[in-house]
Amino acid sequence: MEDYEGYVNALPCDINAEAAVLNSCFLSKSAMDYVADWVQPIDFFDVRHQHIWVAMKRIYDRGESVNTVSVISELNTLHTLEEAGSMETVTALASMNYLPDSIETYAKGVRRLAQWRQLIDIGQQISNLGFQRSDTAVEDAQNLLMNSLSTGANNTATVIGSNIEEAVAGLHDALSGKLLGVTTGLPLLDRLTRGLRKKYYTLLAARPSVGKTALALNIALAAARSGVPVAIFSLEMDTISLIQRLVLSVTGGDLSKEGVQRAEQRIANLPIFIDETSRTLSAIKATARRLHSQGFLGLIIIDYLQLIAPDAKGRRSSRNEEVTEVSGELKAMAKQFDVPLLALCQLSRAPESTHSKKPQMSHLRDSGSLEQDADVVLLLHRSTDSYGQIDDDTGEPDNTCDIIVAKNRNGETGTVNTVFKGEQQRFYEIAKECEDRQ
Repeated sequence: MEDYEGYVNALPCDINAEAAVLNSCFLSKSAMDYVADWVQPIDFFDVRHQHIWVAMKRIYDRGESVNTVSVISELNTLHTLEEAGSMETVTALASMNYLPDSIETYAKGVRRLAQWRQLIDIGQQISNLGFQRSDTAVEDAQNLLMNSLSTGANNTATVIGSNIEEAVAGLHDALSGKLLGVTTGLPLLDRLTRGLRKKYYTLLAARPSVGKTALALNIALAAARSGVPVAIFSLEMDTISLIQRLVLSVTGGDLSKEGVQRAEQRIANLPIFIDETSRTLSAIKATARRLHSQGFLGLIIIDYLQLIAPDAKGRRSSRNEEVTEVSGELKAMAKQFDVPLLALCQLSRAPESTHSKKPQMSHLRDSGSLEQDADVVLLLHRSTDSYGQIDDDTGEPDNTCDIIVAKNRNGETGTVNTVFKGEQQRFYEIAKECEDRQ
């Protein structure tokens, strides 16, 4: 790397830390995933680094590989290779050997120094206002300070008048019983929830092997059939297994070779994307961002929440804090991408120790913030005493499973009675009305 001595003036900066950020992003996609959303070009003091970061970010946002060749090519496209130094400058940055695992430390250091430089600039501007002796100097200084310190933040506050027509229209739709979001494929559940709504963070929770994944795939199938593109992030099951379940769910019980082939043809072109490789928050967000930019994101499903690894290790003292952070980030993702997000979640063993064995929101595992963060909480419940036993009246196994709408922000709660057909991997409603409606 070139010698920067004499290049840096008295302003706070760390050119080596900036180089470390860029080098880490050359070496590791996960490092780029982590900083892509919050490191800005202005955070770099070195103008060359600013131009290189712009090129890297454009490549990354297109879902392409960030490497020496692609960055030099992008700089040429932008006609900024000279401002970025040269091809040798880019090659030298990519060839350094910083530790991508330390990206958080590097990036936070760069951001902190950028904020200090901004404070110096604001101070100089406020000082100039004082020398000008304007009658509005104090007010101007206050406005300058309030506006300038929002670097890196999205100022999205609006007066209610700009959104009131949309809000009232949504209220009329809700009062009329109209579906307000993505269909779940279950009419009674749609009646209670009004569908999976944009920006809503929904939890689907149950004990293991009760049917969380099967129900989530039923919802994905219904959404895709209605034209909504679905992104499934599977941290537990592999892609082939999920596709097999999807095929079974549309066979209608016809498990012959011909029946399975017909089912295959029915789902082959549905807009369902499955990712079994993204296991951290930053990786999931990066994939979601790419799909969103391509217009291929209408519903996010995550299976399941407790398997997501936080981005930076060693900062949290407990599992509770990790799950709390993950939950908060998922809620933010739903808002950021303006889509419903359905996260599957494990319940603790607490329901097994109760007489009814009926799950409650307090049984959500590992963090009390889950029930607080979620806009909607769905709990699956089936009686372990009778499940699978032969019903005396019908002569068939008892495969009933209740979908409990335990929380529904701006809506009703209640219970939807269903039967789960394991050979079809499908849930069917068995009641004409919801129970316990409030």
